[in-house]
Amino acid sequence: MCRGSAPEARSSGNHAFDEYRADTLRRLEEEQKEFATFLERLRFAKDKAEFDAFVAERRQPPQAPPAEPAEG
Repeated sequence: MCRGSAPEARSSGNHAFDEYRADTLRRLEEEQKEFATFLERLRFAKDKAEFDAFVAERRQPPQAPPAEPAEG
């Protein structure tokens, strides 16, 4: 069986069940595609947030080193 494509299902002999099975498989395939799209958007959002934080950090002016107390 190839992953990602449904094999041709043989008839069970019950037309109502065969129709239900076909509809269920189509629905599950669609949900799988939607979930994959959701994960892709989620990964993109995470990458963008990390990149934006990196850019914001790089734009901040460097901080001066703390002054050492004078010994006297």
